[in-house]
Amino acid sequence: LIKQYEEVVEELAKTRRDSEFKNPDESLAEHLLIAYVYGLIELRLQKSLLFRFNEVANDELRGHVIEYTGSSLLDSQSGVGERGIERLKEFWEWRLQQIKTEPRDHVQETSQFGWWFISNKLDYEWRLNKLMAVLELNPYIEPDFLVIEALRPMVKYSPVDVINCLQIIVESDK
Repeated sequence: LIKQYEEVVEELAKTRRDSEFKNPDESLAEHLLIAYVYGLIELRLQKSLLFRFNEVANDELRGHVIEYTGSSLLDSQSGVGERGIERLKEFWEWRLQQIKTEPRDHVQETSQFGWWFISNKLDYEWRLNKLMAVLELNPYIEPDFLVIEALRPMVKYSPVDVINCLQIIVESDK
């Protein structure tokens, strides 16, 4: 199955699909991240499927996988387990390192981190820390109203960080 995934990932660089049906590129992206979360593929290998996917996928497709993963975390039936959560954190930290080199090429990807942020399956300190890092790169976050709502209970633990995040979000809406 790895060979088939490798071939489809390579096709991403060659084709762009427009359709009213489920986008197969989006399905591929979802499958790759699920496979990574469950330990079926690795991240840091130069030749890994996920590495190559992030090289050839456009910002919109990378943004889709971030949104999909975050909304999946919101689903109370989503049982990725403790190891899966750690792998997701590792994935996002890896993505942030890549994104920092050219933040303007990752606007959709970074803006969709809000879906991860509003999930309570990730600890609040990690979420707040990564939200601050994302907002420094891109002041636009989705879904902004839910991110603002999720920041509210954090104010008692990290008031300065919460206020800084809110200020960036509000100012970006001007």
